[in-house]
Amino acid sequence: MRLKILQGDFGKTLKDSWTYLSGSIALKGLSIIGIPILTRLLTPEDYGILNIFSAYALIFSVLCTLNLETSVGRYYFEQKNDFKSFLGTSLLLPLLSIILFQIVIFLVPNQIASLLDLPVIAVLFFIPCALLNLLKGIHLNYYRASKQPKKVRSLSLISGYIGFGLGILFVYLHDEKDRYEGKLW
Repeated sequence: MRLKILQGDFGKTLKDSWTYLSGSIALKGLSIIGIPILTRLLTPEDYGILNIFSAYALIFSVLCTLNLETSVGRYYFEQKNDFKSFLGTSLLLPLLSIILFQIVIFLVPNQIASLLDLPVIAVLFFIPCALLNLLKGIHLNYYRASKQPKKVRSLSLISGYIGFGLGILFVYLHDEKDRYEGKLW
């Protein structure tokens, strides 16, 4: 017989917390496994390029998308009838911004790469990163707001593990001279 306290909101909160925690642990475990594998496959220079790229890609994603995907969850709670319209706008504005940034990057990639002290190919990957972060962010924020923790965990785990697996595969298959490019792909 279950305790009465576990049947209400408190029980649901505990269950949802466990779902989020198990997903976080699984993703952190991927980091624990991934670091030794990547340090074995990559040179210190390649590893440094990837870390610098990751930092700039996060900043670029926020600037490029205006971080509008975070507003999806907040707007969901307002329970207005125009949520689909709001979602469309939340996609359209960042997509227009991404297109604008893409034009700038394609016009002056060498200057941007020189300014950021990155290879030109790495700078070209800012756009796909921003786009994927936007789409993933919108889904995650919607699932969190609509109280679907299993979908949040699934999306996080699937994207994390597929990204890790493909990254390792591409690094391994890529030319030894610039293996960091395999991880970018």
